Amino acid sequence: MTYFRAPLAWVLFTVSFFSQPFLRGQDLGYLDELNQGTLLGDARFNAMAGSMTALSGSMTALSINPAAVAWYRQPTWSTFANIYSQSNTRVSTDRNIGQSGFLNIAQVGYVNAAPKETWRWFFTINTNDLYRENLNYAAEPGSSIQEQWIASSEGTPPDYLPDLGVYEDLLYQSYATDYDAANNSYYSSAVLSSVELEHDYRRRGLSNEWRLGFGRSFGPAVHVGGSVEVDYNYEKVSIDHYERYNNTTDLKNFRFTENWRNEALGFGGNVGIQLRPVQQLRLGAALHLPRIMNFEQTWEVNMQSYRPNLSATAFKSEAVGAGYEWYFLTAPRLHSGAALIAGKWGLLSVSHTLL
Repeated sequence: MTYFRAPLAWVLFTVSFFSQPFLRGQDLGYLDELNQGTLLGDARFNAMAGSMTALSGSMTALSINPAAVAWYRQPTWSTFANIYSQSNTRVSTDRNIGQSGFLNIAQVGYVNAAPKETWRWFFTINTNDLYRENLNYAAEPGSSIQEQWIASSEGTPPDYLPDLGVYEDLLYQSYATDYDAANNSYYSSAVLSSVELEHDYRRRGLSNEWRLGFGRSFGPAVHVGGSVEVDYNYEKVSIDHYERYNNTTDLKNFRFTENWRNEALGFGGNVGIQLRPVQQLRLGAALHLPRIMNFEQTWEVNMQSYRPNLSATAFKSEAVGAGYEWYFLTAPRLHSGAALIAGKWGLLSVSHTLL
């Protein structure tokens, strides 16, 4: 499984707006996100669309190919920040229903090098991905969130709902629905196809990579390097959903809240080489070893319904999941690239990744 990426423009800015034009031969979707990541690095790396396997001059590029550290001749440090912004628009009304913004330190790095030293070492911190999203809207009329869970509960007696799913079981436990034993089905005392609802969704998190590496030159044409990495991923999701029913015989309102917290810690490494057979040509390759990832997940779901014919107070059901843990091994990646240097006219760089 492969993809190609090559920049269409090579202009360096001190501020990057993430309008990175690049060509991709195949969209790997979720596998690409887990194995490749989206390095939100320094301006040079972003302007080159990440196509820097055979190039140096970027602290972020050291994460792709650590052999690039051998080009440095003096101590160097670098830091880069970016502003992340996302807007959600409801197509039917053309209204903004969620805006999120975040100032992120995307890259911090240091290279220890001197002209007479054989080995160079570096330390970098890179942001691989950002999770920021706000979604808030109200609808009147709208369809109830309960409809999907009532439909999936069809044919399952109440005692077996825990085996079917958390949401289906909690919906019944909160007295939002009633059970028809004769037809082995569930129903609501309210009309669920036309309700007033408010929905709030918030997502926060990021994925960071810490890397320590070494490299050296074997003459002016051969550079090698290697590094070890620690990856940390954090994500928090919260949902608050509220419904009011205008056409009902009992159920007046219903609230559904959910909170997720995901954390992952991983370890890996890579080795790389860069060659300069002639002055105008650079060749590079780097092998990224499989990363061992440890995932931990906790979550909490609450459902609450108000039915005055049954009780003066609301009914509430709750489910909590804590300590879910599993391990994941990412696929190895082989980066290769070439760059043609045309002096003041610019350069052409192409990179290829094999998973």
